[in-house]
Amino acid sequence: MSDTHAGSLDPALIALIEAGWPDMAARLGERREAFVERVGEQARSQGLLDANSAARYLNLCFAFGPAFETRPENEWALALLVDERLGNWVKLHQLVHTGAEELARRGGEAQLLRVNDARLIDALDRLARVDGDTPPLPRQACDIEALEFRALDLDWRREYRLEGGAWQHLPGPPPPPALRVGGGEPAVDRLCLLSQAASEGPQTLLQVRQALHGRCGLPVPHPQLRWLGGHGLMTAQGHAAQSTSWTVGALPPPAAAPGWGALLLQEPSPELTLLELNCCGLRDHGVPLGSQHLKVWAWPAQQWLLTWQRDRLLEQTWPRQASAPPLPPASQGLRLRLARDGAPRAAPKWAEGLGPGIEAALMAGAEKLFSAWSASAQSPRMSLRAGLFNGHAAMTWGLREGAAGLKSEPLLRFVGDFKLGMTLDLVLSGEIEQAGARTQLALRIALSTELALQLNRDTAEPPLAEVLEPVQQRVRCPVTLEFTPLASETGLLWSEFGPPTGALVGAFGLRQSPQGGGAWQWFLQLALEPVVAPMAVQDPLLGRSGQHVALLGSVALLDWSLG
Repeated sequence: MSDTHAGSLDPALIALIEAGWPDMAARLGERREAFVERVGEQARSQGLLDANSAARYLNLCFAFGPAFETRPENEWALALLVDERLGNWVKLHQLVHTGAEELARRGGEAQLLRVNDARLIDALDRLARVDGDTPPLPRQACDIEALEFRALDLDWRREYRLEGGAWQHLPGPPPPPALRVGGGEPAVDRLCLLSQAASEGPQTLLQVRQALHGRCGLPVPHPQLRWLGGHGLMTAQGHAAQSTSWTVGALPPPAAAPGWGALLLQEPSPELTLLELNCCGLRDHGVPLGSQHLKVWAWPAQQWLLTWQRDRLLEQTWPRQASAPPLPPASQGLRLRLARDGAPRAAPKWAEGLGPGIEAALMAGAEKLFSAWSASAQSPRMSLRAGLFNGHAAMTWGLREGAAGLKSEPLLRFVGDFKLGMTLDLVLSGEIEQAGARTQLALRIALSTELALQLNRDTAEPPLAEVLEPVQQRVRCPVTLEFTPLASETGLLWSEFGPPTGALVGAFGLRQSPQGGGAWQWFLQLALEPVVAPMAVQDPLLGRSGQHVALLGSVALLDWSLG
């Protein structure tokens, strides 16, 4: 369509219109120029700002008179001109079509209106044609009556489910229902599918069916389908575009670092392609559906399963003996399984992290704690007994269609079954001398807690982070103190000691990875708060006196993560 302003109509077009209505042109005589100017002003007032629409409106005014839409008998014309749902070319098409019907009913020159409008469009076509590829202006009813989109060939879809006490790879949910547009159903601007990369296996078939309203008869017939993406351009037109289907691929799943096998709970990115369904967008009556431009988003449909059964105890004493045995290998007391789409995946980093990895991290923190204790106590000793993440854990995740099917983004389905114990017994012992008095003492931390819950997320709300909040627990275990006064030559006796301040604090469970990227990780953080205890000494001569003894400063015991 021309973007030329309505006020600068080509004189040749005006002459062509006048020639089509010789009787009207004769009656106007010398007033023709004023008539054309008045019609131009009226066209602009009705929002017909392009030259093509203004020219066709002028042709109508030769048939019905200037500002014909303002007269009561032509209310149909005003209703069309003020309808914001219609584009200018559609308005003029329907004005001509309905105007010819009205003229025929009134005994007017209906055929002459049709012929003159066709001659005018021929002239507009010639003016607009730059080369042989310029499409002709739409003339006949040609629209999309209705569309239907379906996702087909989904028999390969599977999900992990806990049935009969075992995790099984079973057929997934039923295919999403067909998405329809038109016939009272609103248009959409995107389609959301689950598929796979070609290298990963079968792919989803997208079927598009179109019901037509009229036919334009153009050299390149409508409807026309164009699908553009990384694959290149696929086209279909005419009958072939009315019902067609093709495979839609997704991006490969995000690659994990070597040895990990999977990025925990990371939502993959979609492959984006563009789908155009083109038509003239003309109807003789009513609002056209028009050409449809949609984004087609295809996400990877991979499904993951991670399970472990852990039964390991770490037992160590300090001072360390040179002959102390090394930490047991990951295969001892730990069974771990990582699978994707029914196939096992190598995951040595997971087994190493849950086995000797977490224990070595705790041992490093315990060494720092014993060093700090050795600076406060004489003849220091320490014993440690820990069972971390013992029990069983199972979690499966992967994308599934949202509640609105092809219209909505998929959701990350998550099912978790956890029963994980966290125990830690820590005893620090030694002798303390303060104000001339001595005592044997033992600081004890006895942590015992359990994470036991089952989770199932199969709807978009609440968000994943909210669903996983219970899979994170905070811990606080107070330090307790026992003491045995020791006799001294001075006669001073340690009579009271404690209770101490300070506790073992921290958190464990699932959290989003601090490195970003949308992945999650298991973590355990433990730290010891400063330990200070009140004490009292009994002097045979001076009586009782008291003060506070700083036994330990703050010590970061463990900061471990996996994933």
